[in-house]
Amino acid sequence: ARAMASPRRRRTAIRRAFPILSLVVLVPLVSLTIGPVLSAQRLTQPISPQATARTGILREEPDIARGPAPVRAIPSVSPIAQQPRRPNGPSASAAVRIALRARLDGIREKYAIPGVSVTIIFPDGTTWVGASGMADLTTGIPVTPDTAFALASVTKTFTAALIMALVEDGSINLDGQVLTYMPGLRVDPKVTVRQLLDHTSGLGDYFFHPSMDPLLLSQPDRRWTESESLKYTGKPYFKPGGGWHYSNTNYLILGMIAERVGHASLADQFRDRFFEPLGLDGTYYQPTEIARGPVAHGYRFK
Repeated sequence: ARAMASPRRRRTAIRRAFPILSLVVLVPLVSLTIGPVLSAQRLTQPISPQATARTGILREEPDIARGPAPVRAIPSVSPIAQQPRRPNGPSASAAVRIALRARLDGIREKYAIPGVSVTIIFPDGTTWVGASGMADLTTGIPVTPDTAFALASVTKTFTAALIMALVEDGSINLDGQVLTYMPGLRVDPKVTVRQLLDHTSGLGDYFFHPSMDPLLLSQPDRRWTESESLKYTGKPYFKPGGGWHYSNTNYLILGMIAERVGHASLADQFRDRFFEPLGLDGTYYQPTEIARGPVAHGYRFK
């Protein structure tokens, strides 16, 4: 299944405003791609594409869900297509297509999701592709085959893979201190690259600083730099290696290390090492590469 594109309830704006973690993926793979989350009662304004920094985007191959809709009850009018991945592969039966469509529409409505696109690959190699709902509730733009969804922290996987590639090249030592690669960075000198990768560094998460929500909601179009973000890291959770705690700060710093050691932007390194060799023609890095189609707006619970 593909990554969920909707951020966590309280942090949608935050995850889209900071300069890390962000691919834009438009690859039609096996997937369940769920669009931005909205409240059943009230929506905030859509997050501006300009505010998105280092967030990933997925684009699927669904059919179009047409027509504007009320916030709570988006009409289930998306025609569902079955497109075989294997030449001359058999199609899913009509009963299966109807059942899958009903299931997709039901899930979207149950969780108050504005728009969703899904691809299922069956054991025989055929696929069922479906879409339901809206990419933009304000304008009534439906989810289409060109709609891109945010990947968000799935980009951490690509960042980790890039770091390991640099380790294989001999450019990075997993047990080397972070300050070896980023001198002057305000972190505990004992923090290592390995600890950043597995979230055992103890570094606080700048996403959860108490000032973040007010700042992000009052400045939705602001583009944050790495140094600006790191000012909100706060106190460490524990001493390096003394425990485990998920922290976005770890991967912000890993991205910085990769760019310095690799002598190229994350976008260029992702493309050179992964996207092009693996044939990920629909994948791109959002902060610095141009969007290749319409992007679904993000919403947050209110």
